[in-house]
Amino acid sequence: MMNREEILKRLTGVIQEVMCDDTLEVTEESTLMDELGLDSLEAMELIMSVEGEFGVTIPETEIGNFTCVKDFIDYLEQN
Repeated sequence: MMNREEILKRLTGVIQEVMCDDTLEVTEESTLMDELGLDSLEAMELIMSVEGEFGVTIPETEIGNFTCVKDFIDYLEQN
């Protein structure tokens, strides 16, 4: 099982890939749309990429709950 730091490191790589910016600074507190600049299409791409990277399925009913990086980390720790 990965710890929060390992999840954040892998998640940062996924976010940087989706945003095509390997210099993007990502913290647990980073908000997806305001701070990281994801639009709705990129947010959906991020969810699909997280599912592939971590081998999880995020139900459509949960998608609206992901507003910052911490939300992904919490979800991945629990699933």
